Amino acid sequence: MKHHNYSFFGQKTGLLLDSAEIDQPCLYLRFLKKKPDGSWEKPSLGQGKNIKLNLLEMIAILRIFRTQNTKWSTVHKFGEDTTSITVENKNTIISFMISGYAKQLKFPESNLFTDLLDHIYHEKIIHATGSKMPSKNGSNKESTSQPSQQNISRENEIQDLSNSPIPEYPEELDETPQEKKIEIDPEQWYNSLRTNEEFKLLPGAINEERAKAINFHIADLISIWVPNSCIDQEQSLSKEGIWVKDWFLRKKMVDIFAEMG
Repeated sequence: MKHHNYSFFGQKTGLLLDSAEIDQPCLYLRFLKKKPDGSWEKPSLGQGKNIKLNLLEMIAILRIFRTQNTKWSTVHKFGEDTTSITVENKNTIISFMISGYAKQLKFPESNLFTDLLDHIYHEKIIHATGSKMPSKNGSNKESTSQPSQQNISRENEIQDLSNSPIPEYPEELDETPQEKKIEIDPEQWYNSLRTNEEFKLLPGAINEERAKAINFHIADLISIWVPNSCIDQEQSLSKEGIWVKDWFLRKKMVDIFAEMG
């Protein structure tokens, strides 16, 4: 098969896998979010987030999918835009965290994604890493040229390739121009939080207090429920926010950024 497409949709975020043509050494992942009105972002309008993965990046992601408690990160630049990409495997749950987007894959979706990616990768190793030699006189028969003539032809082909423009690496799929919006990178945001032993200072304000939990609005993001057992009771609540346990915040990262926008 020359082309593969598959979609992984959840309640808040969708992931579309596009293998590109079989002879192209790349594939595309597009992330979509559900809007507040219940509709989904539309790729036809240039909405969503596209990333383009090369063969080396496919290998890195396959390793994460197959190895528990591992994480891989990279950064893509396209023009003035910078996209942070993090893929994490924690307790067999795969999390994609892309600038402004987050998507989890659990069994059996994670297995399906792994099998698809592995199949696409091996197809491209065969079909996208070789050279297409033009047939002589339109014939598909094996060339009977002398070795010296074959070398000259190969040298000319290499010369032609060397004159081709080299794209900035790595690159992303060019999208339809659209109004720029502020995006918060999940990993940068997390790493910027103040740390005190096993706690992180979560910026924001309390919306509501109950017997066993509080509803807390995270600055510039969303509101979440935080159990009292995950709050550092020894440190008084400050104007800056509340101190929450690091493991709890890590667990909520996908939910926090999946609801953005």
